[in-house]
Amino acid sequence: MKRKANIYRFYIWDYLWWTGEKLQDHHRRITGEDMLLMYILFLVSYPLITLFALAGPAFVNRSFFICLLTLPLVLIPAWWIWNKKIYSAGRREAVMKHYADVNFNPTKGFFLFFMPVIFFLAANTTICLLM
Repeated sequence: MKRKANIYRFYIWDYLWWTGEKLQDHHRRITGEDMLLMYILFLVSYPLITLFALAGPAFVNRSFFICLLTLPLVLIPAWWIWNKKIYSAGRREAVMKHYADVNFNPTKGFFLFFMPVIFFLAANTTICLLM
């Protein structure tokens, strides 16, 4: 009896990973993992740091800085484990095959890569202007 092939569902982070892998053809230091790390750091760490900063005066100064220092120590290993667990060789091949027919535009890829930075700068500028 023939074994069934893995059936994968594809999500937005698969498209971001694929875009990062395609950007590697145009800029060799950008990979799919880098693309995902940019979004994880922006979508996870930025709200947490903002929350810590807003609650900072309520904390004792020492505990506020301990929270800020431990955040990367928790996020980076979690990202590494998540990346190795989800993007195995079979998953990588399935994502590349799924998006094989999609036309890739490097300008759109670089825009997607730098979008978290643009959002970060826009959010900080808005917060500073409203103060």
